Amino acid sequence: MDETRPDHERKGCLMCNKCWDNAGSPLNWTPDIARALALTKELYAIHSVGGPLHAVLDDWNIDHETIVPYYDCFTDAELDALYHQGEPIAELDPLAPAVVEGLGRNTRQICDELAALLNTMPVPDRYAMLAYHDRIVDEPKCPAGP
Repeated sequence: MDETRPDHERKGCLMCNKCWDNAGSPLNWTPDIARALALTKELYAIHSVGGPLHAVLDDWNIDHETIVPYYDCFTDAELDALYHQGEPIAELDPLAPAVVEGLGRNTRQICDELAALLNTMPVPDRYAMLAYHDRIVDEPKCPAGP
């Protein structure tokens, strides 16, 4: 795995970098982190800012004991009125990456599974997953061990 990037080469927002640094810059890599990262990528394929988990994933509010998606009384149909670069997902080419990478699951299914998984993970593992997602550090090339 590549070492952490120097500050001037890091991607992601400055706030996220500072959060990760303050958490001890964890570089853990477990099957749960790999699964959470895959679910996060699936969610971002259909919601560019994390949808109902925006405050958790984009703002790094991951220190809480319980992570809960913010559905704000939206129905599944409203949650899935998806947009990608200003275009409704339903109107995109069926082979467009935003459609293909979404794997056909709805927003609530992805968010519920991801929140449940994050709730089982220790906080340092949550920080590590977000560091990989925000590309503060490179994702390990080897599969996660048991």
